[in-house]
Amino acid sequence: MNSISKAKLRKQILRIVVSVLLWVFAAIWFIPIFWMFITSLKESTLATSEYPPQWIPSSPTLENYRRVLMPASGISVARGIKNSLIISVLSTVLGFVVATPAAYALSRLKFRGQRVIFWLYIAVLAFPGIIWRCQLKPGNTIK
Repeated sequence: MNSISKAKLRKQILRIVVSVLLWVFAAIWFIPIFWMFITSLKESTLATSEYPPQWIPSSPTLENYRRVLMPASGISVARGIKNSLIISVLSTVLGFVVATPAAYALSRLKFRGQRVIFWLYIAVLAFPGIIWRCQLKPGNTIK
């Protein structure tokens, strides 16, 4: 075997090992999600009391979804999902509309204070948003 074929063989083996590891990690990620979905198709009593647990329910039902999506107790999950969707779409569009011209101005135009604004923006990004909402005053401590 010459050195070229050894290098190709190593590369092939590395590619196979990486592929196998990625499939294993994907399975580790997917199995709990699959289990949650399958459990949602079981009757409420079977979801917590069944031993040993079954992967595939013997009598799947959509009753749990009906109970969550129908506003029986005055709390509408569907309405909450709709409200969240409206807020998230509007805030994304508004952020995009405001950020695009600002990014253009910071990257292409030369003006006084440009570096200060840029570094202030980077400083704000360096911390999670919740920190900017906390009111820490002298004497206040986080316990």
